Amino acid sequence: MKAMTKDTQAVLEKLHHHTASDVARAEMLHSLADSASMAAVPFMLPFTVNENDRLARTAREAIHKMLLRHRKQDLVSLDQYIRSLDSYHYSNKLAAWHKLTPESIRAFSIQDEADACFVGLCSFHRNGYVRQAAVERLASESAGGELAFLLLRLNDWQPKIRFLAYKALKQKRIVAYAPHFLSNISLVDHLVRYYHREKFTDLVDDIYAMLRHPAQRSVLAGGFCSKDLTVRRLSFELAVGLGAGDQEDIWREAMAQSDALIRLRTSALLVKNESNDCLKNGLERMLVDVFPPIRQLAVQTYVGRYPEKSREVLFAALLDPHKTIRELARYHLKGQHVDFAAFYRTKCAADDERQLAAAIAGLGETGEQADAKRLLPFLDQERTQIRRAAMKAIALLDPEPYSDCFFRLLQSAKRGESREASNVLAGMVDLRHVERLWAIFTTAAEVHVKKHILCIVEKLGKTESIMFMLRACTAPEEAVQQEAVRRIALWLDGCNKKFYVIWNAAQKQQLEALWLQARACLPETLADELLFLVRR
Repeated sequence: MKAMTKDTQAVLEKLHHHTASDVARAEMLHSLADSASMAAVPFMLPFTVNENDRLARTAREAIHKMLLRHRKQDLVSLDQYIRSLDSYHYSNKLAAWHKLTPESIRAFSIQDEADACFVGLCSFHRNGYVRQAAVERLASESAGGELAFLLLRLNDWQPKIRFLAYKALKQKRIVAYAPHFLSNISLVDHLVRYYHREKFTDLVDDIYAMLRHPAQRSVLAGGFCSKDLTVRRLSFELAVGLGAGDQEDIWREAMAQSDALIRLRTSALLVKNESNDCLKNGLERMLVDVFPPIRQLAVQTYVGRYPEKSREVLFAALLDPHKTIRELARYHLKGQHVDFAAFYRTKCAADDERQLAAAIAGLGETGEQADAKRLLPFLDQERTQIRRAAMKAIALLDPEPYSDCFFRLLQSAKRGESREASNVLAGMVDLRHVERLWAIFTTAAEVHVKKHILCIVEKLGKTESIMFMLRACTAPEEAVQQEAVRRIALWLDGCNKKFYVIWNAAQKQQLEALWLQARACLPETLADELLFLVRR
């Protein structure tokens, strides 16, 4: 659960101030409902039992409105949060809430969803008798909003309350309740994964069996459009398992979803069905999906199901942007006497940026040292994607002769390009490059370049890296100073624990001089600890 913002805290302070009028409090409750800060709910609850019926009604409606804007699984953390607010520490704000009695809950008249939501929140109360009364009231409700609260009480620490919630849920396993169970499926899943006081396997199996029934096809179709991602994912999984009648429509709907996991899971279920007529056309769509595991699944299915078409698909997969799929294609083509390096050399003349980047990457994975020189011109390409692919490929083939190029690209104004060059240089630099890195550090205009240099320097010896970090503390950019200080703190944390350093007299003298220069930029405790290590 996210913490309250300062603005929300300020509104709550005004809400609980004794000078606030009921009209002003009603306005503040409405503003809190619009803020959607669930952490504010416990501090709104005392007003739900206010003597002013109109204000109490406003508070219940505001809380209900706020909870509608959150996922069902967020109620789990709200339940725990409400019970953590004891009467001792919050007596001035939550007194009315903690004074609730079971009798008042049983006498409360539920007129709409906001009232049912209030009774549901009473099932989060610290007093077990209040929770029991709330569960008994919820058991008699039939609107569906009570399900979430009953599912949560299946993990109550009082056995009687768990039994009452279980009994109420067993009675609600009717077809008309299927949409409500589907909307609360994340809590059912949470029950299976995390509740250990009792195992409600029979109840969970009954719920899933009800949702898997062919009569619930329309209910699951409605779940395809749910705002709750968990509901959408499960709706597709259950719908595919209902039968082959309209699987093609379900698959098309799934592939139009923005959530990659829905597309992957639905595709995985469909390729298992050998009698699926839409599989061939579906595989073509899967081959161009933006999510690599889906493309990989399509390639594997072609190899297993349609070997007559697999060679064409595998050659196309050799130019996939993702390394795993390229490796998969090479694995299946391994016995067919394909010269992969020659194939990629040919494709390095492609005009298509996506294909060219994949060909360069593939040549880096399969080529020889001499191919590094062949890729060198691509470091001067206008397109960033090509330059980055060339850097990665040369780093795999033969980076040493081209270190000057990587030092040049390290100073790039493009953050990703500079980071790629720093990744290559981190495995190449040694003590000979310290002054060159420092020269670049002091002349670079971009903050990200200086930060990347600090990453490279960490790969040097421990003595050289701490000296460089101390020099970096005097950089004019505050962000660079903070990064250098952070790395010094990590260095000190590991010294004599993860590594041990022995300094000679000259190094100690140099370190102390650098310490004096950087002292103003270092936190006092950090500076003292470093000086102690130097003078030890």
